[in-house]
Amino acid sequence: MNFVKKFFVVVLCVCMLVVSTAAPMSAASYKVNFALNSEAVYFINLDTQTVMFEQNANAQFSPGALVDIMTAIVTIEYCEENGISLETTITAPSYVFDEFDGLGVTTADVRRGEEVRIIDLLYGLMLQSACEAGSILADYIGGGKISTFVEMMNAKAKEIGTTNTNFTNAHGLTDPKQVTTAYDMALITQYALQNEQFTEIATTVSYQMPATNIHSEPRYVVHSNYMLSSVRGGEYYYKPAKGIKTGALADGSRSLVSMAESDGYRYLLVTISAPDRNASFEDALNLYKWAFSSFTLETVVKAGETVDEIPVSLSSAQDYVQLVAKEDVMAILPKGTDASALKKVIKLVDDARAPIEQGELLGRMELKLADDVVASVDLVAAETVSRNIFLYAGDVVWRFLTQPFVIVLCVLLILLLIIFFSWVTQMRRNRRRRAERVRKFGK
Repeated sequence: MNFVKKFFVVVLCVCMLVVSTAAPMSAASYKVNFALNSEAVYFINLDTQTVMFEQNANAQFSPGALVDIMTAIVTIEYCEENGISLETTITAPSYVFDEFDGLGVTTADVRRGEEVRIIDLLYGLMLQSACEAGSILADYIGGGKISTFVEMMNAKAKEIGTTNTNFTNAHGLTDPKQVTTAYDMALITQYALQNEQFTEIATTVSYQMPATNIHSEPRYVVHSNYMLSSVRGGEYYYKPAKGIKTGALADGSRSLVSMAESDGYRYLLVTISAPDRNASFEDALNLYKWAFSSFTLETVVKAGETVDEIPVSLSSAQDYVQLVAKEDVMAILPKGTDASALKKVIKLVDDARAPIEQGELLGRMELKLADDVVASVDLVAAETVSRNIFLYAGDVVWRFLTQPFVIVLCVLLILLLIIFFSWVTQMRRNRRRRAERVRKFGK
């Protein structure tokens, strides 16, 4: 009986062992030598996706009229997907104006019952932060329900990849539940800039809205980013600046999403919660001038350039394959920096096994300046490596025999054999003892 108990204890322990084993963007972000007014900043080079500078980039703030970027792209995409022309005229429903009574909000002077084209509302929204334009578009796209449009805004934000953004309206008036971050706004804006219609609207300095059933004469809306205009911008006028959206809150704080392009370099900047409009423009001006004067775009790795090699198993022809850069790699570097000063950090796959096709991904290389990653590139096989069928067959057998469940089964089998032979040995001893007693005592 004791032997049987010991047997089941051993089997139970082995089973428990089986169960336990079976269940188990490139960023450099350089430093600036001047003070910033904005509480949050996210500054990126669009050519290389290098983060030039960031500050509180994931802290949540009220977006103000930066919301209009999402309102515009959702509207444009909805129209494109449903075959609706932006020249389509819609009538401004009376109820959308009730929310703004007595608030003194920014408008494009669209009035109740006015018949306005979608394209005109988009320009009024993006250039002048026209609150009524946002709600009229939301009502139309949402099938008479602004809440439906807001749901579309939040769904699009998640699709783009934001994690700290929530929209509650289409115009940007302050709501405690409506929040975003500098990083999320950069994601949203980069997504929107892929649409040519959005880019054209968002970078227009002034736009003429045609006469309507309410307005007998055409009128102009002008971009609220004064950096675009030598007349309105004064000392903050900056020729390389392009669009995109300003935002203001009731407490007077200002936010700005803008672009700048010069000599083939393109930058996107998000600044949030500067104390006033001029402080917001000052930050943008300083950051752009710093970037254009301090950095250069360099080719640091060329496509096909040999970078490393990796051991290869299961091939009788060769035991390694060279790795080359998959594509040209551009990096934003401080002017005067030699590309040879970049530190190469290479990560390879754990086990390269033939067959390997030319161009197969086998690793990745990061290029660092000090501790900052300034560029990265995939490393691929420079040539094809064939597999030896006999080496492969032996490897299959070995991998099968070394699988955990096979090892456990072998251990169980060995234990059972030990137990069986122990039992047989014990039985033989018992028989000999009985035979000895019979011989001595006759029973």
